[in-house]
Formats: sequence, structure tokens, C-alpha cells
Amino acid sequence: AARDDSFIKDLLTGEKQDARVRIVGSGPSGLAAAWLLARMGYGVEVVERAPEPGGLLRYGIPAYRLPRDILKKETNRLERMGVVFKCGVNLDPSVGIEGIKGDFDAVFLAPGAAGHRKSGVFSDNKWVVQDAISFLTRVASDEPHRIGKKVVVVGGGNSALDAARTAVRCGSDVTIIYRRTRQEMPAYYEEIEAAIEEGVKISYLVSPDLIRRNPNGSGRLLRCVRNVLGMPDDSGRRRPEPVPGSDFDIPIDNVIEAVGEFADSLQLTSNEDETSLLKP
Repeated sequence: AARDDSFIKDLLTGEKQDARVRIVGSGPSGLAAAWLLARMGYGVEVVERAPEPGGLLRYGIPAYRLPRDILKKETNRLERMGVVFKCGVNLDPSVGIEGIKGDFDAVFLAPGAAGHRKSGVFSDNKWVVQDAISFLTRVASDEPHRIGKKVVVVGGGNSALDAARTAVRCGSDVTIIYRRTRQEMPAYYEEIEAAIEEGVKISYLVSPDLIRRNPNGSGRLLRCVRNVLGMPDDSGRRRPEPVPGSDFDIPIDNVIEAVGEFADSLQLTSNEDETSLLKP
């Protein structure tokens, strides 16, 4: 949000002026905006709710893929450019855009994409099913992550591979189930190969159904169904279709959902024109 449209025009055209911008969120887009604005001569403050800056760079991408010292060097560089980081700050959405802006000239909203979609798997215990981002965040924060010996990861993207490889490092026996074939997996090829080399098993054309207690003993079972690929869906990929009578069970301690993320919403309101909101 800006005080007037002339500021937005000057900002977009690269005109340097004596103004300050508050950035909400210190993930990739927040850090990129901080760097660009600082280079243009603006005063920049970055507000982050986590204890350290970086967003998903710090709490989502595992350290074996993005070493923490590299991220620290980048944030230190921004601080030398004059960027001020305020971490551990939880903003109150009820104050609206103007309240968060305060005496700054503009606000750049970069809350991140930590929201997670659900696979639809039901469990009677909230710790049996968890989402990949929350799991990765707890591990990165050295918090208790309650991961068992037998873990199934649902999904085929990079978050699924990150969760699977992190669970292996926690001592778990990990299986990824993906509802299409490897050809349709959105994860990077090298990540898939690395996961397989580290002992992660991948079952293709498989979808989760429900979790039930093992009738023959302790623990739980994840009931799955096998798929065949039908006609392409809206994404252009062939749609997975369940095969009748193909149900089978996988013994599990935990299921990690990694079927997609979406952007967080600050649910802020503004009395100003929508064109005066700076968004990534």
C-alpha cells in the first residue's frame, strides 16, 4: 500500500527517492524485493514471524540442499546494504494495510506459500498424518517432529522428495506413493535419483484411500488403490483412474502429505485503491 500513486509509478520506473518500504515476509520474493529496493536507494524493513529470516529457504528447503551458511551470507549482505530485519513479529491482520504500513511509504506483501493441500486421507490421530511443510519446518527448527519408523509420503513434487529424504535422515523407512507415473512427476530428475540412491522407495500409479488400525497387531495400515491413466485433465496430464478391486495395505507409522502448496493469505483490508498494493 502506498501513500499516493506517484510513488508506485516512480518505484516501477526505477526512480530513486527518499522513501521507506516495509516488506512482510522474508522468503524468496521478500528477499528479492529487499535487494532490489535497497539497490534503488529505498529504506527497507523486513518483518518476519519466524525466529530467523529466509521463509521457506530457511524452514522448507532442507539444509543438505541449501546450506544455512549460504543463506546467512545472503541476509548479511542485505543488512550491509541497509536492510533491517525484524524477526519473531506476528502481524495482526485486523489492523489492515494502513495499520501495518504505519509511517512507511509502502508495503510489499510476501507472506509465502506455506499453505498445504490435503490428500483426503483420514486418520483418528492428528500426528499420524502431517503436511510436508510443517514436518520440514519442525526438523529445521530442531523441534520434536514425531516421525515413526515406517513413513509414506504422498505426492510427486519437490516438497515430497524433500520430506522423503529428510525422513530418511531421521532414520525412517520411506515410501513415496504417486498417483501417476514417473514421467508425470513434477520433481526434479536429480532429486528423484538422489532419493532412490538414499533408499527411498517409490510406488507409481498408487493413490491413498484411508488409514485403519492393523487388525493383526499394533500400528496402522494405509489402504491404497492402484490407478491407470485415462484422458488428460486440465493440467494436460493424463488423469489417474482407480482400478476396481485393486486395494492393498501398506504398514505405516506416519503419512506425510505433499500434494501441493498455496500462498498464505494475510486477509488484509485497505481503504486505498487496489493498484496501490505492492505484491510479488
